[in-house]
Amino acid sequence: MMVWLRLTRARLVATAWSNTLLGAALAAHIRGERVQPREFSAALISATALYLMGMALNDYMDRGRDRTVHPDRPLPSGLITLRAARVLLLLLLISSILASAFAGWSTLVATLGVT
Repeated sequence: MMVWLRLTRARLVATAWSNTLLGAALAAHIRGERVQPREFSAALISATALYLMGMALNDYMDRGRDRTVHPDRPLPSGLITLRAARVLLLLLLISSILASAFAGWSTLVATLGVT
């Protein structure tokens, strides 16, 4: 389990949470509304999955360079296979899109724009 957390840099995911909270608060303020718990929760799940996917994708794309610079990382060290990493990337992408659909149309459009 720890190797997957290292691949996705899960310890840093709070940055995605703070951005989501600020975005939700700002959007609610502009609309003159309160932050809706259901929409915020879905956006938070979407942002978390998208963040984890981005970190894993970065390591996937840099695996050649990491063989020299960071050979201890999960992909160049062989602790996670490339196939398993691709499955994880796909699952995180799907999770992010599905969660953003529950958050609302604008969140879904933003998520699709990022991906």
